[in-house]
Amino acid sequence: MPYVNKYSREYIDYCRKKIDMQISSYRNLIIELNKVVVSADARLNSAIEEFEMNCFNNMVVALEAFFIDRNRTLELKDGNPLNEVRMISDSIMTNDNKLSPDKSIEYKPDKSVLKYKIGDEIRLIILTLHI
Repeated sequence: MPYVNKYSREYIDYCRKKIDMQISSYRNLIIELNKVVVSADARLNSAIEEFEMNCFNNMVVALEAFFIDRNRTLELKDGNPLNEVRMISDSIMTNDNKLSPDKSIEYKPDKSVLKYKIGDEIRLIILTLHI
């Protein structure tokens, strides 16, 4: 399959809509759980946190998949956010949620978006009010 050098605005908007739908579904679930459950329950909160981490880690893999055919030369190799998403996605899929290095990327944790260091556990969450 040929590399993609440019994505249309329509495709980017479509991808954003798909990711936004997932986040909205998650938030709606938490809102409804808060309505049903009257008191905080540690087991339920723990289950929500585990689900949340898996859900949002998998959303990064989905986001990367939307743009997997991008031309890597346009992405550069300077540790930019595209590189970071690729590294995180690869690490989730192949390194048991531990950030692994990519020899083709000059990754610097202090300049990254999420500040993960090589070997750190990837636990993406969304800031919400739990039950």
